[in-house]
Amino acid sequence: MIGFALSEPPGDRMNGTDGANGVRGGDGESGRTGGATKTAEITIGCLTGALTLVAAGGRGGNGGAGGGGGDGGDGGDAACGFRATTGPVRAGRPGRGGRGGDGGDGGRGGNGGISSNVFVTLPEPMAGQLRVLTHPAPGGRGGAGGRPGRGGNDGRPADDPAMAVAAGMAGAPGKAGRDGVRRPAPEVFVNGRPLDGRTVSP
Repeated sequence: MIGFALSEPPGDRMNGTDGANGVRGGDGESGRTGGATKTAEITIGCLTGALTLVAAGGRGGNGGAGGGGGDGGDGGDAACGFRATTGPVRAGRPGRGGRGGDGGDGGRGGNGGISSNVFVTLPEPMAGQLRVLTHPAPGGRGGAGGRPGRGGNDGRPADDPAMAVAAGMAGAPGKAGRDGVRRPAPEVFVNGRPLDGRTVSP
């Protein structure tokens, strides 16, 4: 049997290197705030038929989805043992698979647009020809959290290179973003009076 002379003990050089950890996914962007309903003053001189007035703020934008976490790196295979003149050198330890990166958090949904008052002036006998619809401004949906990264595979042992490799720890999924705030419908005044009979959609 042939032996080898070593100038220095192999130490940890027989071990496979550990895989690098996956990078965390980026956070999703926040949704934009919905457009505002500005104060409006509408003057009507004469109506020859029915008129429907719709007043509402803009819906908030949806938040962006979080980015997926990066996969962990695979661990290095162990080196085989051998005999040296100074004695046997044992096989190394397989490297551990890197941890998967966490998913990024989803972006926050944008708030609904703020609505200001709307003032309508028209001849009193024609007030019954006016129909007013007001809508609240819903907030945008929060973005979905990013998927977690897969854990890296452990390296293979030197005494059984065909052995199935185990997976390293996976990352954590990202958190979903919060929904935006819903803003109330605008207040409408007809000939200086708050409109009690207005139709409000949910």
